[in-house]
Amino acid sequence: MIDRAKHRGLVSADVEPHAAARLLVSVVQKLAIGLDVRPDRPEMLFGQADSAFAIYRAQLVA
Repeated sequence: MIDRAKHRGLVSADVEPHAAARLLVSVVQKLAIGLDVRPDRPEMLFGQADSAFAIYRAQLVA
């Protein structure tokens, strides 16, 4: 997926695909481990996930 994004110019050419994949897994794990979301308020998780993915994505295009 990262290679395809690199070829399309969506991701910086110097991004190493395995490192990017490991970083994404760590972002997801951090969301799961640090989950302080109430089951009746799933929108809290969505907000945290949006913020975390925005930071991840910014690192890929930098």
